[in-house]
Amino acid sequence: MEDYNKLLILALKAVLNARHEILSVYNDHIDVETKDDGSPITMADKASDKIITSTLSESEIPVISEESNLLQYDKRKDSKFLWIVDPLDGTKEFIKRNGEFTINIALVNRSEPVFGITAVPVQDTVYLGCIKRGAYKIAINNDLKIDPESSNFQSILNHSEQLFTDNTNNLLTIATSRSYKNVFTEKLFSLLTGEDIPVKIIRRGSALKFGLIAEGTANIYIRGGHSYEWDTASGHALVAAAGGEVLSLTDGQPLKYNKPDLKNPGFIAISSLKLWERIRKKITF
Repeated sequence: MEDYNKLLILALKAVLNARHEILSVYNDHIDVETKDDGSPITMADKASDKIITSTLSESEIPVISEESNLLQYDKRKDSKFLWIVDPLDGTKEFIKRNGEFTINIALVNRSEPVFGITAVPVQDTVYLGCIKRGAYKIAINNDLKIDPESSNFQSILNHSEQLFTDNTNNLLTIATSRSYKNVFTEKLFSLLTGEDIPVKIIRRGSALKFGLIAEGTANIYIRGGHSYEWDTASGHALVAAAGGEVLSLTDGQPLKYNKPDLKNPGFIAISSLKLWERIRKKITF
């Protein structure tokens, strides 16, 4: 397996610097603008994007960012690696100041995620998932030093706890959005109610839902169409590294990345393939 240590550390450096800038806005005054698609954007989104894209450019790997850099397909289709970034995921939650927003960075090899970083600025926490190396929850504190010239990934893990999806409890928990009505979640809840174990719903903003699955707090996160690769890439790596998977509702295969239009099909993030086999026949959307 290729050595991704230096790229991991570079991405962590980008995340921590962006976190500092985001929190300075969060703890002050939040000016809100509206993008062409009607969604909100703040100075924190823009500042985070600038810091992350500038930092990642040191790797000379192409960067896709929701807020600034949507490379045309012909300029990235032959790239072995691609960064996929959401500099502030959960802007609505950021504006509400409920803390449920994240910074997401993923590295993709061809069409598959290699690793993903999901930072939760308000919680002083970083989720990190690296395929074949595991998933971790890292505490951000003054002892955590990120040296972009170092390849000592293990020193970072000294501040972490390893995560595993948990399928041993007697409860099915579905994670869903805080701000968006998700009819897929409601229908799945209805389909699974009456099973031999109880079902409940947890509401969270942004990519925190992937974190819930990786740490075993939830089992399922389902979403229909209208999502993009930056919405899922880091969370996909995290869930897969912890023992789960993120599957297309179209064909039941893992989501693919670096597609021409960057759009995802409907998908389900699930804590294990065994659970997927158990419920897939019930999904008749």
